[in-house]
Amino acid sequence: MEIERIKKKIQRHNDELIELKKDLVQKEKEKYQYLVGKIYKSAATAMFKITAIEDVDDDCIEVEGVRIYGGKHSNGGLEIYIQDTKTIRKSTLEKYSCEGQFVTEEMFRKFIDSSIEIMKQKLNET
Repeated sequence: MEIERIKKKIQRHNDELIELKKDLVQKEKEKYQYLVGKIYKSAATAMFKITAIEDVDDDCIEVEGVRIYGGKHSNGGLEIYIQDTKTIRKSTLEKYSCEGQFVTEEMFRKFIDSSIEIMKQKLNET
């Protein structure tokens, strides 16, 4: 009888721990909700617009968004991924802000427009 009581108690605590972990992840997701709508410039030829926070753990934030490869340095290449994921390390978030890795919506739109224009020019070359 004593063993069964202890097993039930352990299971109850495990269930409670699982619920607490779920609550923690939800709170973490809410904490990083400010990232939704931000645009991250990862290179001269790539930008990523965050559309959702998918998961958060101790070190990283998993985000979903739109990834675009293009721009004037892409040699006419243009790739658009409507639903892509990216992992952002929590330790680099402040660094991204300080180094200008996050850009404005206007800069993002100009990047897309210039990518399309370059693609059009390449298509019209004979």
